[in-house]
Amino acid sequence: RNPRVISISPDYPIRITAQEVPTGFDRIEADQISRGSAPTDVDIAIIDTGVADHPDLNVFHRVDCSSVLGFCTDNSGLDDNGHGTHVAGIAAAIENDMGVIGVAPGARIWSVKVLGADGVGFLSSLIGGIDWVTGRAGEIDVANMSLTGEFSNSTFDAAISNSVAAGITYAVGAGNDAVDAATYSPAQDPDVLTVSALADADGAGGGLGVFF
Repeated sequence: RNPRVISISPDYPIRITAQEVPTGFDRIEADQISRGSAPTDVDIAIIDTGVADHPDLNVFHRVDCSSVLGFCTDNSGLDDNGHGTHVAGIAAAIENDMGVIGVAPGARIWSVKVLGADGVGFLSSLIGGIDWVTGRAGEIDVANMSLTGEFSNSTFDAAISNSVAAGITYAVGAGNDAVDAATYSPAQDPDVLTVSALADADGAGGGLGVFF
């Protein structure tokens, strides 16, 4: 009834939309590269549980090699676990106002599904995925495998060696099981870049960050 009141409406919470810059992004000085709004011109194969369609990811192609015999089916294999999509975000989340920013923002993601909904798969599927990537070495630059198994296999090693010889760089997980990575594959392969997890509070060396 107050003539100074035009209308009454519900109040809603609002928040900033700035994306998160992970400490690991700062640690490798990725923030020092001037990117602007242009996506990174690189092709990355995520050999994992698949990669979901997501507005923060540039999924260029997908293939499903998760069958027991390692047969690969193009344009198939959505992520029914979440791990592959998470890995893809670390690698290439787009530089925008949502989520996080990836190490290579906007890079073209090649989703290569070799693991099932439970995050488990077979060596034959993994080799099939690697061979599929090798067959596209003229397009794919980097492949990531954040997966592990306690085995040593000459056929698997040959698949990696052939892929690297074709020009593809492999980044793989060390296993993160508090044991020597030399007992796990693909971490033990001499042709790959084996990456271990570490505690990082501030994105800088010296162990000065404070964890909460």
